[in-house]
Amino acid sequence: MSRQHAVPATGTSSPASVSLTAHFESLAARTATLVQTATLTSANQPFQPSASPGPPVPFAFGSPSMTTFSLGASLRYSPVSPLAAIPVPVPVDKRKPQKPKPVPLPPPERYSACRNIRAHKQFLAMRNDVFCTMFFGSLPEGDKVLIRDLHPDGFYGFLKYLYTGTCKPDTFEEAMYTREAAEKYMAPEVVSACSTYIAEHISADKVCSLLDCLATSDLERVDKAALTVLKKDGLSVLNSKSFVDALESTVECVLKTVGWVPESCVVDGVFRWAEQRCHKSIDEGESGISLESVLRPFLPKLRFLALTAQEFVKGPAAWGVIEESEGYAILKNIVVRNSAPLPEWVCTEDRPRS
Repeated sequence: MSRQHAVPATGTSSPASVSLTAHFESLAARTATLVQTATLTSANQPFQPSASPGPPVPFAFGSPSMTTFSLGASLRYSPVSPLAAIPVPVPVDKRKPQKPKPVPLPPPERYSACRNIRAHKQFLAMRNDVFCTMFFGSLPEGDKVLIRDLHPDGFYGFLKYLYTGTCKPDTFEEAMYTREAAEKYMAPEVVSACSTYIAEHISADKVCSLLDCLATSDLERVDKAALTVLKKDGLSVLNSKSFVDALESTVECVLKTVGWVPESCVVDGVFRWAEQRCHKSIDEGESGISLESVLRPFLPKLRFLALTAQEFVKGPAAWGVIEESEGYAILKNIVVRNSAPLPEWVCTEDRPRS
């Protein structure tokens, strides 16, 4: 006798399906509460959630439903990562003495801000393919994920998008940091929304911050709106506080693009940036950083021949970076072109930037 299977009537749902839908609806209602669970921490202050995120979504994936993302430079680094899967025991030959393995160095830090953020791992996995692989792939992450290459505000903004389905940055900084996170987790719709916000709110004092976030000297990766500001309002960019605090790659981008600015202003801006770089190195305890070592890579990018003799003597010639013979040859060519052989590194362009 063949078994007959009961088929649900058309237009009805199984109890499991109804339960699952109810959980999704309750999860959406708890979004505001979940967003508030992220709290700022410091190196000496452990993470304490400000509120309960509510009961987890009951998917039976065989692992806890909540995970904590730890972002920032001040978090302790352990060579034995809590993110790894269950370690596989390695056979040890006890007849030979075992040499201690070198402790790996932590990856480089990009941002000094520190923050812990809790989120539902199953929900993130359903909303994003990268998270799905991260938590439920062949080598799943654990209950804590350490992120060192994203700004906490950017990751937080990306999570807000995953939970709410909309991307509406409140500030320029949130837009550029959220876009960085969206690029890492391959969410093109978020990248597009953030790029639109950046283009609509870019200004001279924000250009260098954007270039720092991009961390590249490749102009192909830079927003066209930022390049337009550099072309049309380059002097304001050079005089902004964000320029003297910028990365080397940002200074390179500015020198490649800035236009309609007297070369004396460009030279003065680079010198102020180099001085600030040296001051920061002293405050951070770095050694081997001198004004010459900071400025030397940028000298070929400066148009000394576009300066007047007075501007050169009071400026670059007085920095203590250019050798006396080199300075004399440059000065002679400023007064009379081709009057003396120039050092090989000197830029021969004598026209203003346009």
